[in-house]
Amino acid sequence: MKRLRGTIGKWNGKTVEKFEPSIGGSLGINAGFATTLQGAVPSERVHEVLEDFIRFYKNQRSSQESFHDFVSRLGREAVQELLNLYMESLDKLACF
Repeated sequence: MKRLRGTIGKWNGKTVEKFEPSIGGSLGINAGFATTLQGAVPSERVHEVLEDFIRFYKNQRSSQESFHDFVSRLGREAVQELLNLYMESLDKLACF
């Protein structure tokens, strides 16, 4: 995760702070801009998304692979799918 952009939105009928995660940016020889994922996570749940992203990276990366190289190898879509699963579970919670 390279950046979290703050925003305001509705969740569970209330106006809350949300964050949109961006991934994959880097400096140096293979420099590139981070890509913002689709989906804004309520601020009180951001730690869960970060924990899942870190766990996913640790379990799926190659030996000594940087996060930037990991995202480049798997593609943004793989990380977006992880966020989509999380956003679907939040939608179900918001219905209660």
